Amino acid sequence: MMRALETCGVVTYLAQPTHEPIEQSALDLLFYDWVEAAMRTLEHEFGKPVSFGIAAKLISVYAKGIYVLHAGPDCKLAERLHPPIDSLLLKGVDARFGTKHASSFKWQKLDRSRYIVLIAQLRHQVADRPFWHLEEHWEP
Repeated sequence: MMRALETCGVVTYLAQPTHEPIEQSALDLLFYDWVEAAMRTLEHEFGKPVSFGIAAKLISVYAKGIYVLHAGPDCKLAERLHPPIDSLLLKGVDARFGTKHASSFKWQKLDRSRYIVLIAQLRHQVADRPFWHLEEHWEP
C-alpha cells in the first residue's frame, strides 16, 4: 500500500516544507487524481479492482497521520484535506444531524461521482470549520 501512496503523488506533495495556499476546488481535484492513481497501483499490485472509496480512505488516513495531526492551527491545507470516510463516521454524522449517509452511501463501494456527492453533503455538516472536524462524530 505504501507504493500506492508514493506513486500517486500524495507523499511527495505533503513532504514539501511549505505549501502555497490552495483553493478547495483545486485541492479536491488533486485529491481525486491521487485516489485514481492509487487505485491503478493497487489494482496492478493485487490483481483486482479497488473502489474509489477505499483508495480515498487510504489517502485520507495517510494525509491525516502525516500532515493534519502535525499542522499548525492556521494551516489552510490541513483544514481542507478530506477526513477518512467510513461507516463509523457516517453513522456518527447521521446520529448527530439526522441524515441518512450510512444507508445511502456504502463507503467501500463508492465510485468517484458518488464520493463527490457524499463529500459535498458532508461539508454542510461542518459549515465554516476545518473539514477534518467532521471526525468528532466518528464513534467506534
